[in-house]
Amino acid sequence: MAKVTMQAGSASAKSRLSVSGARPEDGGLYECVASNAVGTARHSAPLRVLGPPRVRPMQDRRVVARADAVFHCRVTGYPISEIRWEREGRSLPENHRQQIFPNGTLIIKDIQKQADEGGYVCIATNPDGHTSRSKLNIQVLEPPEIDPIAVKSDLQEGMRMHLTCVVRKGDFPISIHWLKDGAVISRDQEISAKPYDEYSSILSFTRLAIRHTGNYTCQATNAAAVTNYTVEIIVNDPPSWKVEPTDAETVAGKSIILPCAAEGSPTPLIMWKRDTGAIPPLYQELNHLMKNYK
Repeated sequence: MAKVTMQAGSASAKSRLSVSGARPEDGGLYECVASNAVGTARHSAPLRVLGPPRVRPMQDRRVVARADAVFHCRVTGYPISEIRWEREGRSLPENHRQQIFPNGTLIIKDIQKQADEGGYVCIATNPDGHTSRSKLNIQVLEPPEIDPIAVKSDLQEGMRMHLTCVVRKGDFPISIHWLKDGAVISRDQEISAKPYDEYSSILSFTRLAIRHTGNYTCQATNAAAVTNYTVEIIVNDPPSWKVEPTDAETVAGKSIILPCAAEGSPTPLIMWKRDTGAIPPLYQELNHLMKNYK
């Protein structure tokens, strides 16, 4: 049993950890942590208790594919002559991606589902030949991977179209959602999202409108990760007049303003031209004919 007593003064604190009737399983790495409002200080040291080796049970692990995974084998008892790992009766490491350290830590770099998933056994041995072992099951989860989503470039108001999101890799179950400009798509009678099967979804537009222009994201989620694929939809709308120029009169030497405004998607570029008086009519840009306009 551990007993902690503390003595506190104005600028110092003392703590003592008392272990009565120490057993081999009480051995291990102990850490003392001191903290206040300013920060934290810590120190660790091993406690070694003479006795046979014992590998503590390890919980099964789920790790994400293509990441570096670290697994710890906790061993009590002293002295310990060797800590090793096996898989299917073969000693590790088996390849350059596996590293084993004297303290029982196993690192698998760039972990892969087909190559690395399965059961691993940590074995501790003392100089007398006594051993202890514990098994660890590793499940490697594949994150979702989304196929490129095709989008047409000549979209016009009133057209029908759909976006297809296919998750070509990743462990099931997979949930698929659609977002517009990073937010949940607001209710719209002309947009609907329907699952095609357990790994794909279709976002349909029954009648495109300017309001549908934006960035659309297919979001695929499983136990390993969340993956996004975003495409831009631009709904084109030919220019139309909001304000048309009208006939106007002015006195020589006075200023005059001729209003003109148009709308469309993409935003129209407005250009002014003037009839040169030629027959047939010939229009030229104002910057070639006049310097007193803006």
